[in-house]
Amino acid sequence: MYGISKREYQDNLERLPYFNKNTAGILLEKKEINLDRKIERLTKAGYFLRLKNGLYTTKPYLLTVTDKEKYSEFLVSVICFPAYLSLEYMLAREGLLPEAIQVYTGITTKSTREFENFLGRFSYKNITDKLFCGFTDGKASKAKALFD
Repeated sequence: MYGISKREYQDNLERLPYFNKNTAGILLEKKEINLDRKIERLTKAGYFLRLKNGLYTTKPYLLTVTDKEKYSEFLVSVICFPAYLSLEYMLAREGLLPEAIQVYTGITTKSTREFENFLGRFSYKNITDKLFCGFTDGKASKAKALFD
């Protein structure tokens, strides 16, 4: 249907919440420039959805996701690893900020960065390694979010 030679490979792709270029190369049985072209064609056709450069999901997988917000929260630590949800997003989620927050804010040990995709905007703030703690399941507590 989408030009993927083996149905089992297409099924495997559609079960993954995300995958990188290497995984796509294995399942599409393509390498180098052929892989780049195939990814470009599948993205243009709307089958692959780009989360960020080199990181994708499929449209069929996304259609199976019932709670897009939870999926986006999960992706915070995938798009930029290591990271956890914190700051304005967690404070609003916990009811400590009255206005709605439209940005998924994360804390990372990497440099400050932002990504935008079809799910929304993902903003990451830098913190030192020794303060990168105090979170559970990829989410900061109220106290940690205030501290960050």
